[in-house]
Amino acid sequence: MGNSVTVADIPSEYQALWAGRGKDEREVEYRWVWKNLAPKGSEILDVGCCESRLAEVLAHLGWQVVGIDIRECAPSLHPIYIYKSDIRRTPILGRFDQILAISTIEHVGMRAYGNTWLDEAHGDRMAILEMNRILCAKGDMLITLPFGSSKGDYWIRYYNAATLHLLLWGFDYEPTFYLKEGDLWKECGEREAELMPSGEGALPNAIVCLRCGKP
Repeated sequence: MGNSVTVADIPSEYQALWAGRGKDEREVEYRWVWKNLAPKGSEILDVGCCESRLAEVLAHLGWQVVGIDIRECAPSLHPIYIYKSDIRRTPILGRFDQILAISTIEHVGMRAYGNTWLDEAHGDRMAILEMNRILCAKGDMLITLPFGSSKGDYWIRYYNAATLHLLLWGFDYEPTFYLKEGDLWKECGEREAELMPSGEGALPNAIVCLRCGKP
């Protein structure tokens, strides 16, 4: 699944999400998300919402957005309800048309972002299972993850073909892989992405973007 969306197709408010971020993975992630968003008016949950204005911008553009984060989030310019909760065990009773987890699952259960419920082995899978519970029958999850070989760090997981398969065991998913060449990100194959080492500070030089349906 490619990412042929051009700048002209994307509202300026949405493009502002990656403006000034340099050459990290956010631009390619957010372009991919835009291409795969549920129709306007759909109910969307943004997981790990405190680190970006994604939920706020989507709400402004016409989606019904709720956020969830383990931290206290700064007040939004556009009113959004935010659950202060761990995505592995939420108080949510409703069902969402779409759930977004952009560069988030790799940190769940790790020593990052004030997390105190540590579970390096199972935290990510627990998050996926809870997201599935609160996803409507015909909904999908848009997930992005670092991919390749990591130099290792306490705050982030890296995925390869085998660990991605374990994470999403039982789910139907469509992966799209990207790697960084110089200052540019380009779409690539799974094996190319898997061979990419992480950068300084364990920041990714390859990612996988996943559209994931219910089992």
